[in-house]
Formats: sequence, structure tokens, C-alpha cells
Amino acid sequence: MPAASKRDLINLVLLGAIWGSSYLVMRHSGAYLGPLPMIGVRLVSSALFYLPLITRWGMWPDIRRLTFKLFWLALLNTAVPFCLACYGATQLHAGVAALLNATVPLFTSLVALLWLREHLHAGQWLGVFFGFAGVALLLGERMGFQVDFQPLAALATMVAAAMYGLCTNGVKRFLTGEDGRLLACGSTLWSALLLLPIAAWTLPRAGQVPAWVWGEVLWLGIMGTGVAYLLYFDLLTRIGPTRASAVTYLLPLFATLWGWLILGEVITWGEIGCGLLVALAVWLVNRK
Repeated sequence: MPAASKRDLINLVLLGAIWGSSYLVMRHSGAYLGPLPMIGVRLVSSALFYLPLITRWGMWPDIRRLTFKLFWLALLNTAVPFCLACYGATQLHAGVAALLNATVPLFTSLVALLWLREHLHAGQWLGVFFGFAGVALLLGERMGFQVDFQPLAALATMVAAAMYGLCTNGVKRFLTGEDGRLLACGSTLWSALLLLPIAAWTLPRAGQVPAWVWGEVLWLGIMGTGVAYLLYFDLLTRIGPTRASAVTYLLPLFATLWGWLILGEVITWGEIGCGLLVALAVWLVNRK
């Protein structure tokens, strides 16, 4: 698998910026809508965003051809881990949940080694651990190492991270050569169908949710899933699972940055240092 190009690194950073901003949206709107309805509305809106694109790109025959694989990708990479991560996020301190989520590149690298026999060079392994350390230090600097550890919620979050690591390698194993746009669109359609009943069952009654919340969740669906998945699956199919999963390290970094730009939160020199460590990690993982 070739090293990431400048374009890939730019897209990786852009993806981190989009998903990092999603933290703010979910924190802002989650109290009004609830996690499961938010996931359902997010996926349905992203699926609706994809429908005209699928027609324009002539993807319906390929979606039918890959229906079985796209179903399992949707189930194991989006529907189930989204619900598990959502449960963990509602039960754990935000810093603990984000730190556990940052284990995705570790799981991805281990699965790549054990299943695909993909050997990382020493610099990449160093980058994987630098990234995890950078996220841990960043969260410690911002929120303190507060631990409200709940084993079941922590286990759910870790299982979600492991599923992401497994599925990114599964894409390389079973879907190599397929268009990343096809994987994004097809798997999101199936995910929306799978979670639509749950979202409809748990949706708050009309009038209980302010109109601006629906606007934020719509933005989350179009940008946080629709555009983001197009970037992510393109990276995944071209630079491989280990390099693409390094975006996880950027999420707390960009969440901190957006908090400073939008909410006026203070950034310390320690957080800047942690950000540089994360940037070094992403560069190490993506170099030859």
C-alpha cells in the first residue's frame, strides 16, 4: 500500500476537522434529542443526501451487485458500533470515552498484522503509540484524568473501537478495488434502514425539540456522515486501514480547536504541545 500523498494528508486533516466539529454538535444537541434518535436522524439524512449522488454516479447496479457485502459493512462498521459508542458516551466521562475511542488505530494495526499479515515499520508503530499518548495527554490537560469508570460502558466503547479496526481491514480484504464512493453510499443506505426503526421508536414527541436542534443534526448527517464518509472510504481504499484510521487521533484535537474558535474556550501551551505530538504521530503513520 503506497504512502499517503499530500492530497491524502490534506483530506485526512479535513476529515479530522469535520468529525472533530461533530463532537460540538453532539454535545450541543444531544441533551435535547437523545443519542439514539440523533444517530437515526443523522444516518437517514445522510442517506437522503446520497440518493441523488448515487443516481448521478450510476451506482445502483453496483449497489445491487454488492448488496451482501455492503449490508455486513453497514451492520458492523456503522449500525452496531454507532449504538455501542453512543451508549458508552452517555455513561462515561467525555475524556474517558474519547480516549477509549482513540484505540481504533491500535486495533486496526493489530488486526492488520494478525489477519492480513501487514507488517508496519518501526516508525509507523511509533506513530501509533505517539498518537495514543498525544490524545491521552491532551485529554488530561483539558479535562484532568477524571475516571468515572463503568465497566459495561467502557467495554461497549472498546468493542466499537475493535469493530472499526476489524471492518477497516475487512474493506481491504474483501472490497479492494471498489470505488470508495460506492462503499460510503451503499453502506450508509443499509445503516439508515437498519437504525430507522430504533430512531422512530425513541424519537421525542413533536414540540419537545427546538427547531435549531434539527438543523444541527441535519448538518451532522450531511457533513459528519455524508461528506465525511466519502473522504474516509476514499482514503481507506487508497492508503489502507492503518493510515486511514490515524484520523481518530485528530478528533479530540480538532474538538479542542473548534471549542476555542466557536465557544471561546482557552487553549493552553500544554494542549498545543499535545497537538504537535498528534501531528507527528499522523505523519509517522503515513510515511513510507
